[in-house]
Amino acid sequence: MNIGAFHISTTSGVSPIEAGYGLLHADTLVATTGDTLVVSPANARIELSVEGKTTSGSIAALALGPGTFDGALRVVDAQGAAMEKPVKLLLVEPGRVCRRFGARYGALEYDLPVIAGPGQTASWASLWKTGAVADIVVDFAAPWKFVLWRGMSYAPSWALANSLTSNFFVETLEPGRYRDCCEIMSDRECRYSHARIVHTSDARVVLHWRYALCDSDYDICRNYWVDELYYVYPDGVAARQATLYLDPHDPAVWQDAPDGRRIPYAMMSMPKGTRSFNDMEFISVNPAGAAAEDVTPPEALTILDDADFSRTFRWPLDAVIEGEPTPALGAYIFRMNYRNRPAVFTAAPGAGMQVRVQSADKAFRYVAGESVEDDRWEPVAGVPTDFYVGVHWPVTRGWGTTPLTDRAQFRDRPTHTFLGFANAPPAATCPDGAVTWIWLSGVAPAEDGALRDIARAWLRPPPIANTRYCPGERAYVVEGQAESERTVGGATLRSGEAPSLRSTSDRLLINPVFVLPGVAWGGVTVWVNDRPLDSPCARVGVEHTLDGERTVIACQGAFPAGSCIRFTDSTSPRHAVC
Repeated sequence: MNIGAFHISTTSGVSPIEAGYGLLHADTLVATTGDTLVVSPANARIELSVEGKTTSGSIAALALGPGTFDGALRVVDAQGAAMEKPVKLLLVEPGRVCRRFGARYGALEYDLPVIAGPGQTASWASLWKTGAVADIVVDFAAPWKFVLWRGMSYAPSWALANSLTSNFFVETLEPGRYRDCCEIMSDRECRYSHARIVHTSDARVVLHWRYALCDSDYDICRNYWVDELYYVYPDGVAARQATLYLDPHDPAVWQDAPDGRRIPYAMMSMPKGTRSFNDMEFISVNPAGAAAEDVTPPEALTILDDADFSRTFRWPLDAVIEGEPTPALGAYIFRMNYRNRPAVFTAAPGAGMQVRVQSADKAFRYVAGESVEDDRWEPVAGVPTDFYVGVHWPVTRGWGTTPLTDRAQFRDRPTHTFLGFANAPPAATCPDGAVTWIWLSGVAPAEDGALRDIARAWLRPPPIANTRYCPGERAYVVEGQAESERTVGGATLRSGEAPSLRSTSDRLLINPVFVLPGVAWGGVTVWVNDRPLDSPCARVGVEHTLDGERTVIACQGAFPAGSCIRFTDSTSPRHAVC
């Protein structure tokens, strides 16, 4: 929560998600009943008054149980100047704070009336007839979450404090035949958008999200469906596989790429008469009561490569910057920067990448006609923000694509800041028309060098003998592991052993993940250069599918170049480690 130039947080770091909400009004302060308030910068003092009691930081001093209370927050700076505003205090039991990695189902609510059309509102409960397992939350050891929430049409999002970042979903549009954009933003009721947990373990979480590219009348554009898989890891990084199913015989979809493949047209450079697709956007969701500028600083987007290129774009953009061509980089790392919370990144290989940053003065509004043939897109001038801000999504219903035109719209609904989008060539195409894009995403480390290390380990994974790297899972798949005795590379393996893996690169291994197909080891000892890793640095999970079992080992740390890695089943008496 912000008051003037000051940011108020809690020592527990409890989030709206842990309190059971997808988003809360920006003037809601979430805390546990035993929490302590913290003000930043620290050269100020804080006073919270609730029900006739005042505290300078200790929530326990208020002697209140869980619930929602009206209060007043006052901050006095080092010069004695005071700022005050009314707040809602939402108190929860300390047990709601979760810092253990894993996925769980739940129901995330919304605390305000929902805008249901011009001049209309509805209660959240009246719009959603769902049970107690409608939404998905992935928890981490840190306060952030990875969330698939109905209010976001299940678009996977990084939740940090009381805001959300989503870079994920495929879209298209076909004016004159389908209304507005064909994407999950048009599916406010989640008629076609569904999410599920496939696997959850100490090593990783696997999520499946399926949706249709529908228009605002819920007509599915040419029967286009998308399956997305997310492999989420304890270090706050996820690999995304997005597969769109296209008609392989539709000449308006396909073009010949420089590498000889047939790929679909990208939305950023579609020739007239073609159908084109977008696979990633830079979207930040602002809670009701917060302006875009409260969440996102002017230096909103930084583009890096995996070497030494770095460029930060500052809003409002001038015409020269917006018209510049995309820098030709060998790899792209996009870092979305925020106030009072960590940045979020996405990364992909550089070949064929197209990037467009969005300025506020290039806003467009969708206007529905009497028939779809009469629909039109009209420019909107004089928007009152430095960013392009959409007021039609998330949560809100009954609005087509509409930019913010009155700053009062920040008060009554969540909004989203749109910084632009990037179109990457697909990683794979199939003869049946299936097209798959692959991206890496996560919570960005504070240092660019550490961010580059994480991205580089995925973009150019160091080769490891007896493995093949799967970028869609961000994992090395071990070849030749054994449940029963067999020979691999001239060595005889007994039950409970896997082949030795040696890095053949001069680069560090950063947080490597290993998948052992065909085995289900309840416990694993990881040996790096003949020394066992401490258990917190080697997380193990077993995944069961119709095709068999596999053991997943997510390692934490940087391992020296040329390291030799091996695994043993620590539950087997023959390989027990004392």
